[in-house]
Amino acid sequence: MLKRIWLAALLAVVATANEGNAAVVREGETGRAPAPGDAQGLARAVLDLLRDPAQAERLGDSARALVLAEYDERVCAARVARAYEVAL
Repeated sequence: MLKRIWLAALLAVVATANEGNAAVVREGETGRAPAPGDAQGLARAVLDLLRDPAQAERLGDSARALVLAEYDERVCAARVARAYEVAL
């Protein structure tokens, strides 16, 4: 949940590439996702974004678009409503 808030705030996110993060932190698209346990990769990803504000801004813009398209309250409510319609 917190990652979605950061993403919606136009912030590039750096998080390890595990199953839970993969839905929202897409390497090179919405953030940086080094392998779990790769401390050097994690540090490199953070430093790359600090050194390249344009890349950080591009990732942040893409992240916000993803969150609004897939996780907006209205989108989620519509998915739930469709699921109920199918179930009934």
